[in-house]
Amino acid sequence: MGKVANGRGGLVVLAASALAVALSACDHAPHTSRTGIDLTVSLPGDVKVTRVDYAVGGNRIRPIVGRWIASTPQQQFERLITHIPPGEDYLVIVVAKSIDGKKTCRRETKVTVRKDALTRVLVQPPCAGGDGSIVIAVGVACTKIRLADVTASPLAASVGGTISLSATEVDSDAGTLDYEWTAQAGTFDDPRSPNTTYRCEARGHFHLNLLVVAEDICQENHDIEVDCF
Repeated sequence: MGKVANGRGGLVVLAASALAVALSACDHAPHTSRTGIDLTVSLPGDVKVTRVDYAVGGNRIRPIVGRWIASTPQQQFERLITHIPPGEDYLVIVVAKSIDGKKTCRRETKVTVRKDALTRVLVQPPCAGGDGSIVIAVGVACTKIRLADVTASPLAASVGGTISLSATEVDSDAGTLDYEWTAQAGTFDDPRSPNTTYRCEARGHFHLNLLVVAEDICQENHDIEVDCF
């Protein structure tokens, strides 16, 4: 692998060119935004860093090299890496160094990326000789599933009146859904329930927005226009 150099402040610097050489292949497959890796790096309780370097390569793609930088020391970093075509045995490499410069954390693993899905990878790299661990799971497909249908009745109400709102799950394969209603004005009886009521508190034309999130990955927004008089 490439040389790892210690800089001031105890940060690890991974030369991007060295990672690219380690992961590169002769030809490059076309990228797609429909598949990818949801990468989370979780460090041991006694280790905090402000920078984590990562690289993804293999399967004839151009190596993807990136870096997290945090303004304050952290123990967990998360990055959604898209434009990865489906394939097996992608090599994922993660390297970090504790802010005190005493511990280096490094881990590499192979990951399979499936079509129209996000592959969740939780990497817990060993630091200073520990074992570390890796957890891999396939997330819900984000590109071909409509998560919910939304209705509102009536579409207008007087100030102080209410409008009934309902969100119905469309595809059970989407997994667990979370809901969040927001608006420019007015209030919701329960903004995190799929079925709730909106109360007009001022006159005007307003947009009600519902954010639907599946399995903490896929998101879908619904916008409803209502009138309060």
